[in-house]
Amino acid sequence: MMNNRIKRVVFPREHGLDFYAPLLALGVFAAITFLELLPALAGPAGVSAAVTSSAWALVPVVFTLILVWLIDYWEPEPLWLYAFAFVWGSGVSVVVGATINDFASARVLPRLLNEGATVYDISRYTASWIAPLSEEAVKGAGIILIYLVFRQYFNGPVDGIVYGALIGAGFAFTENILYFVRNYDFLAEVFTVRFLDGPLSHDTYSAMFGFCIGFAEYSKSKWALARWSIPALASAGTFHFINNDALYWEGMTYESYKFITNVPLALVATGMVFYARRYEKQAVLGGLEPYVKMGWFARHEVVMISRIRNRRQALLWAERQALRLGAPAGSGAEAMRRFQNIMLQIGHKTTRAARSGRLGDPIERASVFSLLEQAQTLRSVFTMR
Repeated sequence: MMNNRIKRVVFPREHGLDFYAPLLALGVFAAITFLELLPALAGPAGVSAAVTSSAWALVPVVFTLILVWLIDYWEPEPLWLYAFAFVWGSGVSVVVGATINDFASARVLPRLLNEGATVYDISRYTASWIAPLSEEAVKGAGIILIYLVFRQYFNGPVDGIVYGALIGAGFAFTENILYFVRNYDFLAEVFTVRFLDGPLSHDTYSAMFGFCIGFAEYSKSKWALARWSIPALASAGTFHFINNDALYWEGMTYESYKFITNVPLALVATGMVFYARRYEKQAVLGGLEPYVKMGWFARHEVVMISRIRNRRQALLWAERQALRLGAPAGSGAEAMRRFQNIMLQIGHKTTRAARSGRLGDPIERASVFSLLEQAQTLRSVFTMR
C-alpha cells in the first residue's frame, strides 16, 4: 500500500520562458560579434591556422575551468550561466574593448600627449593606461549584468569570482587566438609567453572584479553596487596595468617581470578564494539556523547541506526511499537535488535580508515562505513527512 502512495511526480519548470530572454539576446549579440571578429581571426594566416590557434587557445580555458570547478563545487551555478559568462568575455568584451582602445589610440591620446609623442608612446599609453580600464570595465559590465538580471544565481563573492574568471577566460581565449594567428610562425613561443609565463591574467583580474561585486549583495545601501564597482575596477585595473607596463620599467628583466606579474597576483587570488569560500558557507548555514529552530528543517538536513559528500549520499538515499514509496525512477534524486538547492537559496536569502536590513520586508518574507513550502513538497517525495 505504501508503494502506491505516490503514483506520479510532476516537477514544475524552474524558470519561465521570459527568464531566458537575456540568454537569447546575448546569443544573437554573440553571433554578430563573431562575424565581426571572423576576418581578424581567419585573415592573417588562413582558416587552417585559425583552427589550430583555437585549439592552442583552449588549453588555458581548460585550466581555468578546472579552477572554477574547484572553487564553485560547494554551490555550483548552472552550466548555461557559465556559458553566458564565457560568451560575454569571448565576444562582447573583445569587440567593445578593442573599439574603445582603437578610438583612444587614434583620437584621444594624440591630443593628450605632446606633439613629439611617437607611435611607440601612443602604443605604450594605450596598452598600459587605456586597455586596463576599458577591458576591465567591459568585462566587469558582464559581471554586473549577471548580478542584475540573474540575481538568484549571484550569491556573494564566490559567485563573483566564478563569473569573473569565466568572462576573463573567454576574453583571453579570443585574444590568444588573435595573437597566435598574427604570429603563427612563432606559435610555440607566443603560447609560452601568453600562458606558461603568465597563467594568471584576464581570468584573475575579472575574478577580482567579481569578488568585490559579490559583497554588494549583503549591503544595506541602495548604492552598494556602484560603490563596490570602484574597488572592483581599481583592483582589476591595477594588476592589469602592472602586467602591461612593467616591462617598460627601468632595470626590469624578463625574469623579474614574471615574478612581479605572477607571484603577488597568485597570493592575492589564493587569499581571495579562501576568504570567499568561508564567507559563503557561513552565510548559508547561518541563514538556515532560524528555520531549524522553527522546525522547517531538521538539524541533520543542515549537516547534509554543509558537505558535498553528504549531499551525494543524500541523493542516493532519497532515490531509494522514493522508489519504496512508489515514485518513478529518478524522482527521488531530482527531488533531493531541488530540495538542496532550495536550502541553499533560503540560507543566502535570509542572511542577505538580515545584513541589508530587509528581514521584515513583506516581499522578502513571502519569497522565503514560498521556497519553504516548495521544500516541504519536495521532501514528501522521499519521506513520509
